[in-house]
Amino acid sequence: MRRAAGQAGRYVSLCLRLILAGVVLAAAGVTALAWRFEQGPLPIPWLAQRAEAVLNAPGGATRLEIGGASVTWAGWREGHRSPLGLFLQRVRLVEPDGSVRAELPDAMVSLSVTSLLRGQVALRGMELRGLELRAVRAADGAFRLDLGTLGGEAAGEAG
Repeated sequence: MRRAAGQAGRYVSLCLRLILAGVVLAAAGVTALAWRFEQGPLPIPWLAQRAEAVLNAPGGATRLEIGGASVTWAGWREGHRSPLGLFLQRVRLVEPDGSVRAELPDAMVSLSVTSLLRGQVALRGMELRGLELRAVRAADGAFRLDLGTLGGEAAGEAG
């Protein structure tokens, strides 16, 4: 009976050591990732292509092009409700003939950390830099928004 108790004790000791090693490795990984995020945005080249594939409808008339993507971390300080974000560079909306309909130099999308932990992607906010947006009022009083491509048409309709 003493021999069985000794074997069980060794087994429990081994399991506890493995659990402790896993916790130490996880803490080291989180610390290294936090240090890397403190250095600045973490570029993720494949994220831009994946986002384009998800956002562009098959056979759609226009397509979205994203030049680059990186993940940013604002930390928990300064009251950030959503410290995790995606920073997109050179975002363009391209027509089928190749002409650029709209272009953003930078866009920042804030993500909900709690939703990510549940396996869902939920936006907390969006910041668009360099966006040119026109509000046009037709003669009947209706409004419409345009991304800056109306040109002469906007001047003719605005009243």
